[in-house]
Amino acid sequence: MFRHSSSLWYPVTSAKWHRKHSFESFSSSSLSRSTSEQQMKLVCKESPKEYLQPFKDKLEDFFQKARKEHKMEEIHLENAQKSFETTVGYFGMKPKMGEKEITPSYVFMVWFEFCSDFKTIWKRESKNLSKERLKMAQASVSKLTSEKKVETKKINPTASLKERLRQKEASVATS
Repeated sequence: MFRHSSSLWYPVTSAKWHRKHSFESFSSSSLSRSTSEQQMKLVCKESPKEYLQPFKDKLEDFFQKARKEHKMEEIHLENAQKSFETTVGYFGMKPKMGEKEITPSYVFMVWFEFCSDFKTIWKRESKNLSKERLKMAQASVSKLTSEKKVETKKINPTASLKERLRQKEASVATS
């Protein structure tokens, strides 16, 4: 499974990411790891055997894990670079004038502008669609109400109960 560091998913920090610097820092970490490994071997060589064993086994395990992790991270870095190049090729992006290669900052700048424009257009179209649907709903309501005209007759609240019942019966009989 291809795995990214969490910073590659955020445009602001990704825009600051430089492939050249990543490979340089990666190789410098490899150098410092190998230097530490040499120092560990020197300490093991010069230490008395009675004090050597827990230290030597633990550090050998540590450096073995470090080598494996370093190799995996190197693969992830290469995959990230290939994915970036594939993405740039897919969108047909060309480097800015005066630059030899496309930088992530340029890609994310273009991507941000696209997303911003898309969001604006999306909101505008959503409003237009909502207005259209509202008009359709109002038209259907007015059509239904025009078909079913309801006559309302006010009953005199001050009239007696018998009088109100007669008025209701008269209105039911006429309908």
